[in-house]
Parts: sequence; structure tokens; C-alpha cells
Amino acid sequence: MTVTRIDDPQITDRIERLIEQIGGDPASYEGRLILEAVQTCLKLVPDGHDTGQVKLINRALKEM
Repeated sequence: MTVTRIDDPQITDRIERLIEQIGGDPASYEGRLILEAVQTCLKLVPDGHDTGQVKLINRALKEM
């Protein structure tokens, strides 16, 4: 299985399109921050974090 880097332009484009689909502007400052937050969360997949760590991060994001 080939692992795609999170900073791959195709992945970035997909995330930007998702931001647009929910009414955001991926070119805005807030849009860039959201893009980075999603990329950071996606980095958890290949890094092999355990369930407890992922739950902790998810809970912290939900509280915001």
C-alpha cells in the first residue's frame, strides 16, 4: 500500500474543496488555518497513534 503524503497537492486540493463545500473560503486566513488543522488530524493516520491519543485530540477539538 502506497502512503500519500499529507502535503501532496491532490490532498490539499481535496481539503480545500471540502472547505468550499461547507461555505468557507480556503484562500482566507481562517480557511488556511482550517486546512492546516485537517492536515494535522490526518497525520495521525500514518503516525500510528493509539486510540486514547486520538480520542483525546478529538475531545479537545470538539470543546472548541
